[in-house]
Amino acid sequence: MNYPSEVVDVPEDSPEAKKWPRWNPPEKEDSSEPLQSSSTSTSTPKPPPAKRPGPRKPKTSLTALPSSKKPTKKLSTLDKSVMDWRVHINSQRDSTIKDELEANRRGGGYLEKVEFLRRVEERKDDVFENNKARKRRKL
Repeated sequence: MNYPSEVVDVPEDSPEAKKWPRWNPPEKEDSSEPLQSSSTSTSTPKPPPAKRPGPRKPKTSLTALPSSKKPTKKLSTLDKSVMDWRVHINSQRDSTIKDELEANRRGGGYLEKVEFLRRVEERKDDVFENNKARKRRKL
């Protein structure tokens, strides 16, 4: 797609002229160069247009490698989770989370709670059986 273009003459030392590279017409082909033989085309391929210079990236240097020769221990997922949990607990401004965790630890763990619920179910079953037996006697 061809876009309309506008040609403007500006002085060479103006900021607008410095913003754009100077245009040089393409050089005519020299007759001293040997012609490329091509069965399909007699014209020589045109060289690609020259790239316009752009801003350069600043030079960067690599950081020095650690000089210690002992291998570092790889961090496992479990170790990372433990570290993250400790950071989370210690980063809380309120001590409410710490207090809740301490209260939960004092109240017993999972197994104690399961055992308590099992004992409650046994008592309920005993009471139910006793009530059933009483009703049978009355009849």
